Amino acid sequence: MTTGDAPPPPAPAPYTLDQPGHNSAPTTSLVLGLISLIANVLLIPTIAGIAVGIHGIRVGEDVAARRRSIWGIALSVLGLVTSAGIIMLVRALAEFQ
Repeated sequence: MTTGDAPPPPAPAPYTLDQPGHNSAPTTSLVLGLISLIANVLLIPTIAGIAVGIHGIRVGEDVAARRRSIWGIALSVLGLVTSAGIIMLVRALAEFQ
């Protein structure tokens, strides 16, 4: 067989985020959960962290990805509880003044 007779190599697969090993949803959920603990403006990081975490659990291919999603959801809920507690504390202190 000569070099002119060889078939061309197959084309590389297009890059997508859905490829195995590229689970960005669990990591995004974890980061949003941490942000919701630190700066929870209008509860946007909390809602996004919970939604992305649920999605990450569904699409997570390995245990570590699902664990990151669960931690993201837990931190987002903790951020929600902390924000609610701060709001209640501020309202209670405003009534006593």
